[in-house]
Amino acid sequence: MGGLTSCVLAWRESGKENRMVDLALSSMALAVYSKAHRNHMAAKEASSRYHCLLQIVQEHIVQVETSNLSEEDTDAYLMAIYLMSRYENTTTRLSDFSVRNSFQSLATWSHHNGAMAVLKVWYDKPSRGTATVIIKYTRRGLIRSCLLRKLLIPDWMLDGEDFGEIDWELEHDRIIVSLVNLRRTLAGLEQRESLFCMETRPLLQHLDQLDKALQAWMTKCANQYTYQQHILSDPGPLPQQHLYSCRMFTYSRIGDAATWGTYFAERMLIDDTKLKVLATAHIKSSKQTQYGKQRLASGANIDHMASNLASTLPFCLERITHIKPGPLSKQSSITLRLEVDVKPYAASLMVWPLSIASSLGTMQDHPWIWFKAELAELGRILGDGVLQDAQTNQWTRL
Repeated sequence: MGGLTSCVLAWRESGKENRMVDLALSSMALAVYSKAHRNHMAAKEASSRYHCLLQIVQEHIVQVETSNLSEEDTDAYLMAIYLMSRYENTTTRLSDFSVRNSFQSLATWSHHNGAMAVLKVWYDKPSRGTATVIIKYTRRGLIRSCLLRKLLIPDWMLDGEDFGEIDWELEHDRIIVSLVNLRRTLAGLEQRESLFCMETRPLLQHLDQLDKALQAWMTKCANQYTYQQHILSDPGPLPQQHLYSCRMFTYSRIGDAATWGTYFAERMLIDDTKLKVLATAHIKSSKQTQYGKQRLASGANIDHMASNLASTLPFCLERITHIKPGPLSKQSSITLRLEVDVKPYAASLMVWPLSIASSLGTMQDHPWIWFKAELAELGRILGDGVLQDAQTNQWTRL
């Protein structure tokens, strides 16, 4: 669940210094500050530093184009690009675009392409060293980018072990990489307007295998990341902001909640893919009943996982306090903390699960609309202009 924070900490601990990174970090921080406090001077200074950064990057981009990039420079370029992408998201609103495919036209994608080019230079070096934390999280971000943009993950990026993934994180990585590329394959088949039965069956079998693998993976993690279910007796009118139903999950830590939230969203993504296969397939009459049952099962599982994700969100956003049971009680209790502002560090943990949930076209309208509103609110808290427009028609559909 690391990402930008882990990269910034790794950069600081490395002791490295780089003008590009300094400018990228300060311009991004000033941009976020200007959003949060509506400070015009901070926005002006952020823009000035970002303009200076662009000039420096353009001067040094030849190093990447000629593959003349040292090991020491790789992290600096990736950090700068990561922060530049975040700056673009802070200063951009989807509602500023007039075209419906504005999400795919965002300037941030050019930075993603740049990060992939730098990563490829590092990967192709015969004597490349061990992947750093920044390299690992850059690749993770690019995999998510491929999902959002409906792109194929390049062959050289497929093996997470090359990029620092190990143990249970590597297991999870392999499942998600396979799912992202399968969805891209499906998008190509959809352009042919229909799938024949011979194509439908192996796709569904592959998705079943991924679903079972993801469930087995989470079962192994469940001993470490456990949760309890609670029912609020009088929550008031529902749904409301940050509260979808009276059912709540509590965890030991908000990081555990974020892990489960991501798992619930990924299960939704798998079943969404199944429904896309079945919706596009040209199914023989003899198979209608069998595939009809699969449609119902996948739709029901999306609803169930959506409910679980909604039940996880309040704890991760620190909307509730978990009170441990006393000596005479086995069941712990919870109290609401709706008057306290959501902290950015908590909001950032749920951005990706909500990005998935708010982008699925096969979900029922009621939770889907609520997820979109929640993601837009997290965008406001984080100063992310793109996320703030999650409720608009320009938001992506996976």
